[in-house]
Amino acid sequence: MLEKAATILTEFMYKKGVILSSKRPVFIYGFQLALSTFCSLISVIFVAIILDRPLSALIFFIVFFWVRLFSGGFHASSYLKCFILTNAIYLLVVLLSEILIMTSSIFPALLIQIVSGIVVFLLSPIRHKNHPLSETVYIRNQKVARWLVVVFELFFPCISFLTNNFLWIAYSSASLMAVAVLMIVPKIKERRNKYE
Repeated sequence: MLEKAATILTEFMYKKGVILSSKRPVFIYGFQLALSTFCSLISVIFVAIILDRPLSALIFFIVFFWVRLFSGGFHASSYLKCFILTNAIYLLVVLLSEILIMTSSIFPALLIQIVSGIVVFLLSPIRHKNHPLSETVYIRNQKVARWLVVVFELFFPCISFLTNNFLWIAYSSASLMAVAVLMIVPKIKERRNKYE
């Protein structure tokens, strides 16, 4: 379905003279990616509204999507699996956040935030065989991912303390933990393959 929609959009742009025929496959892929991401975003917003947790969706988008964009990590094998995985991860982030909030202490969330931040800082970016990076892009992504981690490590605890609202640190730590886990999974697979 995504491929069909992406092809229709690409053909429309080609007929209007916006793109060259040789660039069609690139635009089809780009539209598939954009449509898949858009569907995931809309779905997460919908779930957040149903759960009455709009702040969770906002922080999830900021932390999970932005850090993951530059840090890389596990990729699902299809757009449908990616959609399902993204929504499942969001629900797990909300669940973990609720558990952290029930502890009535900021320290478990802070600990998760720090440990997850260290993992992302050290492993960024994860190389993926289907998404090769030039050395220049690799170094740029590493710098951006690390910069984002440092900013989030400072911003979310500070805003939680200033507002006396633990939701900020709970949602950000759970989102960053999700990124860290998705970075560790390919590393584990890589080691298993090395010893087989």
